Amino acid sequence: MKILSKLLASILASFALTALAAAQGPIEAHLSSSFDRACVPSVWFQAFQAGQTGNNGHSGITQLGTWQQMPFAGFPVHAGQLTWTADGVWLTRIGGAVTTDEVQFVPGLPMTGIRGITQLAGAFEITTDLATGTIVNVTLHAGAIAWDKLHTYLILVGGGITVTEILDPFGLPINDVRGVAKLAGQIDDTNPSAAAVSAYLGAGALLYTTFRTYLTLVGGAIVTQEVVDAAGASIPFVRGVLAMGGASIPALESGAFVWTPSHVYLYTTGGGLVLTEIFAPTGLAITDAWGIVRDSPSYNGVAPFHGVVTTFTRTKQYMTLVGGGIVTTEVVQPLGASIVSNVNVPVNNAWGHQESMLLQLAGLWQPLPGVSVRGTVLGLDQ
Repeated sequence: MKILSKLLASILASFALTALAAAQGPIEAHLSSSFDRACVPSVWFQAFQAGQTGNNGHSGITQLGTWQQMPFAGFPVHAGQLTWTADGVWLTRIGGAVTTDEVQFVPGLPMTGIRGITQLAGAFEITTDLATGTIVNVTLHAGAIAWDKLHTYLILVGGGITVTEILDPFGLPINDVRGVAKLAGQIDDTNPSAAAVSAYLGAGALLYTTFRTYLTLVGGAIVTQEVVDAAGASIPFVRGVLAMGGASIPALESGAFVWTPSHVYLYTTGGGLVLTEIFAPTGLAITDAWGIVRDSPSYNGVAPFHGVVTTFTRTKQYMTLVGGGIVTTEVVQPLGASIVSNVNVPVNNAWGHQESMLLQLAGLWQPLPGVSVRGTVLGLDQ
């Protein structure tokens, strides 16, 4: 499979978050990145109808970025966030003042029914008056993916607000999205001048529906490819994606663990798009996984991919080490007994699963046959 990870430049024109002062002489401009693999602050409410994800009624906030001026002067904190409710989507900028603008795909019409939003990257353009050393402008640049029942969108914040629909490899809308996991994202400056910034977004994310999984690359264009197994079959019923970190500029170099009711996979994007199944020490597929935790530092994007994770299943716990090879061992109790959770996540899990870096799944605790307690699987930094 040919690599599609060369991310082209997407130029985002400057938009002033707030004018702090008037420049008296020559200026200098630079980007200050916000977040990296630190968990993006967000909150998410899901509405349900008859046990399914509701068509409307969802709400949430995800932060696009934050920057703090040091030493403190004037209003030192600058931030941007996207809010969604049943009535629409709004961008709020926080700086010398608080301003809110509505986000629209079709001019004049609100984006209703949004189910979730995942932040891809955020940065602030800082403009300084060299004569006085005073900051005269702080500009927000950011990107995020939003979705409703029938469509998936890329939201760019720069010289305004731009909304573009993300389409599948056949040019059709991507509907029934259950989750979006950012693999890596970065906003960089390509302008050689010290007096100006030309910001561009490079990012990669896994989008999954009930029956398919997609890799979406954002750069000079939006490129989407379906993730398939060695036989060319789709990857259905994804329960979650653990993004391990990586880099997105100049090319997407990342890794992520993807799990379904029947399989656990490692998906890497450096030098090629490779999906590798993770097997139990017995050589059999790992089934009934309900959560995966990263045990190693966030992957820095310097190949080859490496990392350590722990997978929790209904009856066992496994640790997988990746680095020059893949080794999986069972994590056991002191006397050798398996660590049994008795947690089961139904195959047809109809909730939305993942937004920004939050994961939630409906599940059951079943300690004895015929005995079950309803519950929720929660994942952080996913």
